[in-house]
Amino acid sequence: MKKILLYLLLISTLITAREGEGEELSYSITKDDTLMHIKRSVEIILSQKVSKVKLEKLAKIIKNKDANKYERTFIGYYIDDSSPKNTYWATTHYNPNLEINILGSTIKEDKKLQDSRKPQGNVLGIWMDDRQFINQKVTIFKKNKKMYVQITYKSGKSETSQVQYKQTKNGIKVITDSETKQFYIIKKDGRLFFWESGYNYHIANTIN
Repeated sequence: MKKILLYLLLISTLITAREGEGEELSYSITKDDTLMHIKRSVEIILSQKVSKVKLEKLAKIIKNKDANKYERTFIGYYIDDSSPKNTYWATTHYNPNLEINILGSTIKEDKKLQDSRKPQGNVLGIWMDDRQFINQKVTIFKKNKKMYVQITYKSGKSETSQVQYKQTKNGIKVITDSETKQFYIIKKDGRLFFWESGYNYHIANTIN
């Protein structure tokens, strides 16, 4: 019983890691499983995106929290937002040497996209779609009584398409593909819900 309580305390406690000049990074451990001395698997929720340098420091902190020695230690990181936790933003695996991989978009890539040019018209919202291996900005706007979705890629190129929309009790429904039942829902709080075939697979927070 004591071990169970300690484990629950571990996964629910918000921890702060100090890095560099007094800078703080908050994170929580949501999973910490071990298989004898063969491997240890850890999942982390970060309060924000960080650099590779900070990921390396954090990986060492996490690894050293367990005094036992393992042949492999696998650490996966999510970003603290409301999106379904389907894929890691980054990993720091000791396999057995440390390997750092940022699978989502970096801070630099996000800034470049955020600073890219806005379309002309009444902008309803701008969101970052930074799922694993995807890094793009979604802008939904109205112009001449019509609605458009502009997708801006990290290369700087963008695509704009006219879409259908309607007001629903859940928010504004923006239909991007009727055949595959792909659509967005713009919530009153500004969040953008991504739907396909009845499944909400991603949620993005507005950046404007």
